[in-house]
Amino acid sequence: MLFMMPLMSYSQTDPVLLKASFLFQQNELPELVSLLNSYPGNNTDASMWYLLRAKSRYQLNDFNGAREDFSWLEQNGESGLASIYLARIAWLTGDRRTAFEKLRKHLASKEKLSYSKIISDSVFKDLERDREWISFWSDVKYEQFD
Repeated sequence: MLFMMPLMSYSQTDPVLLKASFLFQQNELPELVSLLNSYPGNNTDASMWYLLRAKSRYQLNDFNGAREDFSWLEQNGESGLASIYLARIAWLTGDRRTAFEKLRKHLASKEKLSYSKIISDSVFKDLERDREWISFWSDVKYEQFD
């Protein structure tokens, strides 16, 4: 996983999200998704609810569901985190144009990953000879030192 999620980072009072966080750490992803699908969440913990479900769906290769959840996160303040996942999903599903668009959005965010983490990511690591990939990185003004 690209990002680690601290347990109880959003709510220590919501027992369903506590259980969901535990299930995520235990890699009980189908059970976690089922739990969150039956629990609508509340406004104060909506980001945590979507984040847990999005990461679980992604790991279960439910890219359509993960795309929905990460899109919600992207529109509601978690754009850096969500956009890198949306780029990965787009690449894995063959939508290269969207992948580059989301990757560009990720690089413009405050939460951007380092260049080395992106190019060594399991989805992108074998692209060093891909012409579009080379062109993308030559056009991007990447200001972060590795």
